[in-house]
Amino acid sequence: YYVMLARASVMHQELIEMVRASVGPSAGELVMTLGEQLIAQGRVEGLVKGRMEAVLCVLQARAISVPPTVLAKIQGCDDMNTLEQLLVRAATCSSAEELFD
Repeated sequence: YYVMLARASVMHQELIEMVRASVGPSAGELVMTLGEQLIAQGRVEGLVKGRMEAVLCVLQARAISVPPTVLAKIQGCDDMNTLEQLLVRAATCSSAEELFD
């Protein structure tokens, strides 16, 4: 099914019919549930990326250089609460390293 999703020529309805043939009548609900999960996951990833970029933007606006090790830590963080704390710290820290103290 993944290969079929990747092909632009496969129409949404065709995919539902193929899944319905394999899974049964509940295929429509399954496809919607999976679709909704993917959308929700994409939203969360977008929020995380936006928060990470906000941390870096605040540091840049304050002319605070970000060493590669600190940049890697910020970019590797996927927890919204931690990123929120980093954003608050970015507004008051005197160096990027202080973000993780």
